[in-house]
This record gives sequence, structure tokens and C-alpha cells, in this order.
Amino acid sequence: MKDCQDVLELNSDISGFAYIDLANKLYEQNRTDLALLMCNEAIGMSNSPVAYETMGYILYSEGKQDAGIKYINKAVKYYAECKMSEKSEQLHKDLQEMKRANHPLGKVLRWLFEKQGKL
Repeated sequence: MKDCQDVLELNSDISGFAYIDLANKLYEQNRTDLALLMCNEAIGMSNSPVAYETMGYILYSEGKQDAGIKYINKAVKYYAECKMSEKSEQLHKDLQEMKRANHPLGKVLRWLFEKQGKL
């Protein structure tokens, strides 16, 4: 893909978004490892908050909640720096929900309720 970027003379931001789009498509096809690789490429290229957000959601969805939360937290900070406060605030709210859902006590309670057939 780097060769295409050079031939088309694409800047790193546009190329980064192409990698993010490809990551999303790969993830939809259950090709998680390749999707994460594309996210890493996008982050290395453009340091885009969208790349951090995408990486975070994929990791979180794949059971790597702590790592996912760290990436989403970076996205919140980058969106704020980019003067995208509405997006930053919404993602911050999502992040708080993820942290609550990932809290060890919450996991234990969910396990207990599931064991008793309450959930």
C-alpha cells in the first residue's frame, strides 16, 4: 500500500484514513490481526484520533478491554487537541461506560447473576 501512496502522491492524513477504512473492512471480515496492523500503520502515519479510536474499539471488542480503553483515551485527548470537543465529549462518555463495564467488581457481579440465571 505504501507504493500506491507514493505513486498517487497521497499525504499521510489521506493515507491514514485509507488504512483506517481498510482496518474496518478487515474487522468486519473477522480478520482482526490484519485490522490491527492497519490501525498501527495509520497511527504511525498520521497520529489520527480516528486511528486510535478504531484500534481501541477493535481491541475492546476482542476482549482486550484494558488495551482498548488506553487507545480510546488517547483518541479522546487527540480529538480535544484538534478542537473537536463534541466528538471528544461523546467518546469520553463512551469511555466512562467501558471503564464501568470493565470494573472488576462489575465483572464479578455479572458472573454471579449469570450463574443464577438472572441475566
